[in-house]
Amino acid sequence: MNECMEIDKQAAVSVIVLTYGNFERLSATLDSICIQHQAIDKIIVSDDGSNCEFSELWMKKYPQVVFRKNSHNVGTVQHMNITAGLVNSKYIKYLGAGDEFWDQNSLRDMVKFAEKSDSIVCIFQSKVYTPFGEARYCFPGIKGLKLHTTPHKAFRVLAIKNIVSAVATIFRCDFFTDQNGFDTSYRYLEDWPTWLRLSRENYSLSFKNQIVCKYFLSGVSAQNLDAYHSRILRDDMITSSPSAP
Repeated sequence: MNECMEIDKQAAVSVIVLTYGNFERLSATLDSICIQHQAIDKIIVSDDGSNCEFSELWMKKYPQVVFRKNSHNVGTVQHMNITAGLVNSKYIKYLGAGDEFWDQNSLRDMVKFAEKSDSIVCIFQSKVYTPFGEARYCFPGIKGLKLHTTPHKAFRVLAIKNIVSAVATIFRCDFFTDQNGFDTSYRYLEDWPTWLRLSRENYSLSFKNQIVCKYFLSGVSAQNLDAYHSRILRDDMITSSPSAP
């Protein structure tokens, strides 16, 4: 599909695509956004100060999309907080460049579930793909059901391992206006500290066992893997910890 569907300015959700010079699968990401049956308030593609430039062809192909770039690299956490401040929607959905929605109904299903929930963030499933497009597994799988409980029990689960698929989450804007967004004492690790903080402060994390996103291991969101396997994220977690020397 070459053109985005007509955008409803009164829609409840905005979609923000984050990138750092990785534009190889950006068109696939935008195509998956533009076919959504959910009306979208604003679509933003934001580059975190890389040396790459957006193609004029993309701007012509996706006229409803706002393409922007940070003047310098600020890291994932600040990048997400900055872009959240550019929208006024009730909900914000982030995607990494290279990732996609599962199907045309994914965003609509996420918003519907969020509307029925009182959670500040709602969590779904993602399907993990290799860089060659081979489907591998669902994440977090049935483990995600452990999150659909009391905040105290969710914290105990998350303190051992991060079982939240960040690409398969949707946030209420309250997270940024009332909770000040992601913790800027971290540079790259926006997700795991957030789930721990929210559950520790007695916020529920609603989980629905439904695939809503395709998570490509070649995409921007997969470059650092997770805090167990990535030295960058591991160092970020350690040096930003209040108990660190």
